[in-house]
Amino acid sequence: MNRRIASLLVPSVFFFVSGVGQINAQKKENASLYQLSLMAYVEAKAVEAGTSNNIVVLDNSVLHDSHVTETFPLKIGSATVEYLTAKSITERHKRSGKDFPIVEILPMRNSNGLLVIGCAEYRVNIRHGKLDLGVFGGYEISWRFDCSKAEYVRVKVERWNALTL
Repeated sequence: MNRRIASLLVPSVFFFVSGVGQINAQKKENASLYQLSLMAYVEAKAVEAGTSNNIVVLDNSVLHDSHVTETFPLKIGSATVEYLTAKSITERHKRSGKDFPIVEILPMRNSNGLLVIGCAEYRVNIRHGKLDLGVFGGYEISWRFDCSKAEYVRVKVERWNALTL
């Protein structure tokens, strides 16, 4: 292949590959079940609490899974979403001196023909210099594949309470 054609091919391939991983999370047709579940969680919290200004998400293995290549949204509706590591959460708690809630997106599981993604809610506390997460509830978002639409559809969003487990 001559040098001129190769120089044109490289930028073309770069733009193609760089666009593959970019997903607009606000458009539901481009989002993964994890993104859609986080959106459903934020919507459910807004209905329950009346407002959802700031959501802190624990940066865990689900967000970095090699099979999950999408970019998670920084804004869902009117809610700002932050993704913090355990270390960042500890530092924020030390700065503010107050407990605050976080959510963790749990790995997907199969339950009675539905794919279920949990969003567990924790209260952050620091005890003896270590991060202490106390679970107080969460939501489970259930999905099923609709063959006629060739896509997953949300079946239900169900609140659970740590006291009822």
